[in-house]
Amino acid sequence: IHAAGGISGAHLNPAVSTTMALFRRMPAWKVPGYIVSQVIGAFMAALLLWAVYSPLFAEMDPDAETTMGIFCTFPYKNTPNMNCFLNEVVGSALLLGLIFALADEYNKPASPCHWWPRSCGSLVPIWFPGLDNERLLLLGAIGGPDRVAASFRYGSQVWTMNDYYFWVPLVAPIVGGAVGAGLYQLFVGIHHYSEEEAE
Repeated sequence: IHAAGGISGAHLNPAVSTTMALFRRMPAWKVPGYIVSQVIGAFMAALLLWAVYSPLFAEMDPDAETTMGIFCTFPYKNTPNMNCFLNEVVGSALLLGLIFALADEYNKPASPCHWWPRSCGSLVPIWFPGLDNERLLLLGAIGGPDRVAASFRYGSQVWTMNDYYFWVPLVAPIVGGAVGAGLYQLFVGIHHYSEEEAE
């Protein structure tokens, strides 16, 4: 956030970018470029992880059965995909709702600029609890490219396991981000503007 926040807003995933565009916090024409960059970054990170640790993967998991969760999100066994979808929606809604609260210049003292990177970092634990076996930090972007990278070692199971679960971390964070930001705007954000007009 410190490194790239002043240039791009440091969006790490499509859920943030699409939500920001939906609520006119950034121009919509920038979203495809952001998403392409996020996907390429996630893909390269997964390949780098595999290249660095491939000897350990080969030793600890020679049959490629237990380590694929390092690369991408998978649910616990026998967890229905719709429950996982709801889990991702709620987590993303909390994340984006709180990002909107921190970024709202009218929401003092929650948004002093020098606290912005630290405050956003404190939101990371929101992403961890849930029904997924391996939670990843980059919601949205990681569902596709990391599975492509993982498929080099683990094959088609990264796409087919748990009744084709792979679509859940692609779609649910974008839905959840819109829900969370929308709720913030409905219950907090629009009231700032009405108070300003009243003055």
